[in-house]
Amino acid sequence: MFNQKRRLQMYSMESIRNQLGLSRWEAIQIALLSGGDYTNGLEGVGVVAALELISEFATTSRQVDAEPSQQAFENLKRISAWLNRHDNWEDLPSSSGYSSEQDVKKTKFVENTRRLKLRRLIEKNNVTETLETVFTSFYCI
Repeated sequence: MFNQKRRLQMYSMESIRNQLGLSRWEAIQIALLSGGDYTNGLEGVGVVAALELISEFATTSRQVDAEPSQQAFENLKRISAWLNRHDNWEDLPSSSGYSSEQDVKKTKFVENTRRLKLRRLIEKNNVTETLETVFTSFYCI
């Protein structure tokens, strides 16, 4: 059953939180976006791209009374809405804060470039049905 050449590794939530700074729900979002044992994820989206998506669409202020699962779900909904939308996609909320009008222009350009890169990566490798499957699988958790 077990191959002698393979090493068995255990990952605890505590070590993931301490070493990577990820919460349980962020890890679930990564698994849904990049794929894992229970979902195929988005083709061409690995852990790095999944983290970029999560950070790009995370809300700026964490609501104290909001459940972490609800925050994760809302984040995936924002990503889904962005992928299904081709006009004014830069209007969607992001984690970036602006300190001046000049920063707004610079940051919007960076966000546009970053989001455009992510969109191209996802759309190049996935069909609409795949996108729908990934985002509806979160309902089953």
